[in-house]
This record gives sequence, C-alpha cells and structure tokens, in this order.
Amino acid sequence: HPGVNVYRFLISFGVSGPGDIPVSAFLSFSAWYNFAYVAVSSVMIWIADFLVIYRCYIIWGCQYEIIAIPSLLLIISIATNGINWYFFLHPSQLPFVAVKPLLDLVYPGHLAQNIITTGLIAWKLWMQHMRSRRIGLRVSSSITLMTVARIIVESAMIYTLQMVSLVILYFLKHPALILPQEAIVPSTGIIFVLMSIRVHLARQEASKLSQTTSVFLPSWIGRIEDEERKPGADWLQDEFDWRVSRASSVALPIDGA
Repeated sequence: HPGVNVYRFLISFGVSGPGDIPVSAFLSFSAWYNFAYVAVSSVMIWIADFLVIYRCYIIWGCQYEIIAIPSLLLIISIATNGINWYFFLHPSQLPFVAVKPLLDLVYPGHLAQNIITTGLIAWKLWMQHMRSRRIGLRVSSSITLMTVARIIVESAMIYTLQMVSLVILYFLKHPALILPQEAIVPSTGIIFVLMSIRVHLARQEASKLSQTTSVFLPSWIGRIEDEERKPGADWLQDEFDWRVSRASSVALPIDGA
C-alpha cells in the first residue's frame, strides 16, 4: 500500500503535463495505480471493521444479535465496493447515474458502522463498571473498565473524525478530499496499536499507584508466621488471635509508631 501510494504521488506531481492538476490524476480510477490503491484501502478498512465487530461480539458475551447491524453494514460495504470496482474498470458498461448512489454510500456506511460498534463497546464497559460499583467491587491493582472505555473511545475518534471529514468533503465535492483519504488507511492500524500502548501504560501507572497506597501489615505478623513453622509453637496461635482482636478494637499497629 505505501509503495502504490508513493507511486501515485510521483505520477501526479512529477509526470503529469503542465496542463494537468495533481488532483485530476488522483481521481482517474481507470489507472492501475489508483485502482490498486482503492482495492487495497478497501480491504484494509474491511479487516479493521471486522476486528472491531469481533471485539464487540466478544465483549457482549458472544451475542450474535448485538453485531447484526454492524455485520449487515459490512456486507453492504463489500457488495457496493465490488460494484464500484467493476465500474472503475469498465466505466462504459454501467451508467454513472446507477452507480452514483453506491459511491455515495461508501463513506457514510463506514462511519455508521464505526459509530455503532464503538458505541456498543463503550456502553457495555460502562454498564459493567456501574454494576461493579453497585455491588461494592473496587479494582485497585489494575485499570478500571471506565479507563478502558475511555481509551477505546478516544483512540477510535481518530478514525471517526477522519470519516466525518471524508463525508463532508465528498458531498461538497471539495478537492481537499484527497487529504483525509490518504490518511484513513494508516489510521486503521494506528488505532489498534494506540489502544494497546495506552492500556499498557495505564496498567503500569495503576500498578505503581496501588503499590504506593497499599496497606502495610505490622511486622509481628510475619514473625509469628515464621515461629509457627517451628515444632511446639501452638501457643503462637493464641498470641496471634489476641493481638488481632486487640488491634481491631483500637488501630492497626505499625512498626515505629
């Protein structure tokens, strides 16, 4: 994909005649390099969409009805793009009026599918987080579900905002459409890598925080546990029970206090 893209830029800005503008070379889909770019980009976006749908399916407990609409949108995207590819290769065999609604559906379909899957994932994590709070569950040694949901939404916003700009520029027929279009494929890979890195960093930060705020047990507990391993140390159990009952009625003793 990067090689084809570099070749497209070289052709557009270096080989085109003086009367041609670069954007016209980018929009000539009958050229093999432009068609190859469209095909590879579509396949990579489909793979990214499939992975997001699969994650949504796993997070929702393998419920097929949850991913029904995103899966339908993915199938429609594959079908419409297949017809569009045929039109790019054989523009004289299909009327543009018949193909235009399918071309107009490409970016809005990807945008809708992305918003639905990301929203479902964030919603499920938020519901699980609130359910955990209601039953009094507190996670101190790892990141919370709300942190994971925030990371997923913030990372997915890169792709979502690019799709929003593509939809706007496409229907405005603005030549700047080529800018977010060129960046959309790298973003599909950056999002998954960014989520992994941010989750790892958040886990490390939470681990450091839990270590600094952990409860320190008195040293006499460790000494009693060592003595209990020696024969004839049954009296230590009574000593341990007495110290614990006394500490619970006052305060937890700390070394040096």
